[in-house]
Amino acid sequence: MIMNKIISALQPRLKQLFIAYISLVFLLSVIPLNSSSANTYTIIIRSDYLIHLLLFLPFPVFIWLFVEANHKKSFLSILLWLVFGFCFAIICEGMQLIVPYRVFNINDLAANLSGILLGCLIFLVKRKVRIIS
Repeated sequence: MIMNKIISALQPRLKQLFIAYISLVFLLSVIPLNSSSANTYTIIIRSDYLIHLLLFLPFPVFIWLFVEANHKKSFLSILLWLVFGFCFAIICEGMQLIVPYRVFNINDLAANLSGILLGCLIFLVKRKVRIIS
């Protein structure tokens, strides 16, 4: 019930929120972030990989909100949004190949894609639990 109120309140601003999110992720992918935390580990995962994963985690939420807003809940539309998310993650990491002060890292790309997949999994489990209960 509360989630439906939040979703309906966000619907008018959904495009602006999505553009702001995409812009933030892209900007963080290309600006120089030289920090001494590159070798900092969280549990057994480097913290920068965890940040990459968390940065791409909200993408599936936007996918579902756009699908609900357009009333196109077909498997194909959701699959196309996921492909768009994967392409966006690849482009964000690939941009680092041409930006002189950034370095491409395949592990960062794996963390980006894992964030999208984990977000999908969490969201799907949440939807199933809400449907069942």
